[in-house]
Amino acid sequence: MKKITQNLRWLVTLLTMIVSVGAWAEEPTGTITFGTNATKINSASVTGEDSQGNEWTITTEGTTSYTANADYYQVGSSKSPATSITFTTTLPSSQTITSMSAKFGGFNGTEGTVTMKVGDTTIGEGSLNGTSDVTVKSTSEAAGTVLTVTVTGIARGVKCYYISYTYNGGGTPTPTVPSISVDPATVNATAEETEGTIEVTYENIDPELAEIHFYEADGETAATYDWIVAELDGNNNIEYLISANEGEARTAYLKVYGLDAETNDVYSDLITINQAAYVAPPTPVTGAVYTKVTSTSDITDGQYLIVYEEGSVAFNGGLTTLDVSGNTIEVVLNDGTIKGSEETEAAEFTINVTEGSLKSASGKYIGVTGNSNGLKTSESSETYTNSFAIDDNGDAIISAVFEGSTMTLRFNKASDQNRFRYYKNGGQQPIQLYKKVVEEETSPTVTIGASKWATYVAEDNVTFPSEVSAYTVETIDTENSKVALGEVIAVKKGTPILVYSETPGTYTLEVVAEEDCNETFNNKLTVSDGTVTGGANIYALANKDNVVGFYPVASNVIIPAGKAYLEIIESKAPVKGFFALGELADAINNIAVENTNGTIFNIAGQKVQNITKGGLYIVNGKKVVVK
Repeated sequence: MKKITQNLRWLVTLLTMIVSVGAWAEEPTGTITFGTNATKINSASVTGEDSQGNEWTITTEGTTSYTANADYYQVGSSKSPATSITFTTTLPSSQTITSMSAKFGGFNGTEGTVTMKVGDTTIGEGSLNGTSDVTVKSTSEAAGTVLTVTVTGIARGVKCYYISYTYNGGGTPTPTVPSISVDPATVNATAEETEGTIEVTYENIDPELAEIHFYEADGETAATYDWIVAELDGNNNIEYLISANEGEARTAYLKVYGLDAETNDVYSDLITINQAAYVAPPTPVTGAVYTKVTSTSDITDGQYLIVYEEGSVAFNGGLTTLDVSGNTIEVVLNDGTIKGSEETEAAEFTINVTEGSLKSASGKYIGVTGNSNGLKTSESSETYTNSFAIDDNGDAIISAVFEGSTMTLRFNKASDQNRFRYYKNGGQQPIQLYKKVVEEETSPTVTIGASKWATYVAEDNVTFPSEVSAYTVETIDTENSKVALGEVIAVKKGTPILVYSETPGTYTLEVVAEEDCNETFNNKLTVSDGTVTGGANIYALANKDNVVGFYPVASNVIIPAGKAYLEIIESKAPVKGFFALGELADAINNIAVENTNGTIFNIAGQKVQNITKGGLYIVNGKKVVVK
């Protein structure tokens, strides 16, 4: 009997232990449901509480359509789909999420991608469809405090049923392991100067003692980089500044370093900073420009850019595969025009109104023949039929027509899409058409009359042919009534100058880059704005009695806009009959003296013994004109 009693006591103890362990091992579950009698998703930002008492924030973008049902809430519609739906909660303490599930539904044509995260770690993904409800389940565990479920790439309405999660929160909480995490861990910068912030999260680390260390790609070898500066700001996040890149692509690596309570070293994951290589601006195509089409009647056969103006992008018709995310090029819009370049020409589409065809620069005819969002291609112009029109807002309506139905070419601006394709019921963003126009090519010219001298205001950044010499007025000598000239080889647009040629005529000038032009800081010539009148101190170039110089302009004469003139601003300057072209005049006046033992060359570089009036010569290394 005693033995039986002992066995019973042992059995009771064992059962008690099992029950205790079971209670200790039970994993709490939190669930938030949506519907008429649950959390209502009836605006762009709402909150609701799950069964564990944790508050969720639900934010939607891209729609104002919300519909209540008994066991779900519908976000968006076929005509007004959301671009994204985000569900977020923050737990009171870090927990290991052992499972997570989210149920969504849709309608015929519903699309979307569901992503579940704990912190920055993705633990589950799935896709919506238009034929059945979908329960997306996690496939891994992760620890953290922030739980997020996002739905992106949405087409039509989305039914939101519930979100549920389970964590090992029973018993004694697991101590948080000291760690440093960063977001983002990779930065992809353009070649331009770039600045930004990387958020840093510290667990059981004193952030005030944190430091930034730079490394090679192995994450162990210390390194230095002269093109990036990074430091911890007042919130102990990383602030970085990347210098403009003028060469090849480059990469820097760094980590955040800290100490835990026992002074052990703790490092973040390796942070990668990539900077793109410098790419020269697109080469302009002379005379090519694209103008916005604002009327259906203006749509004729020709080359076009298909543009989403709000994003300053155009459909890249040069792609071999056209129905892909990011099928765009960047364009610069300027009052309804886009300047042509090699890049825009490679992205064009050709419209044939009669055929109803739309052909990419890569040789593909595009369209669709069914009621599913997408874009198909063919080698034949007869496979697809498109119609073309402009609506009252100036937007282009390009519709694929088939079996009495249509699909419209639009732009999806969702961050994971950024693409042109055909959509049902006019969903997504409107587009615009820009037609290619080739303007007549013109080059700047300068005309020099019989006096062999003229003033000229540069129409562009230009350089001059060998037959033409160009000068600025560097100084004005009022006492001796002359000006000193400085020769220039190339000048920037809008610069007033003097030009000389031994042979009068009209000369074509070459357009050059601004950086190839001479600086003309001391130039005394001024360009008239059309309001300048003559007076005692206003002088213009003239030829009087075969003497070329700057002569006073009568007070009742207005100097035409765009013409160069000279203003004598010295307060004590006497009123002179004219100002001679100083250094050249001095050289001419002193030519006999200067060349007693010197050599004279003509403009062709040939040595000469005698000089004649009206000639241009090189005397002691200087150009001189003999009048």
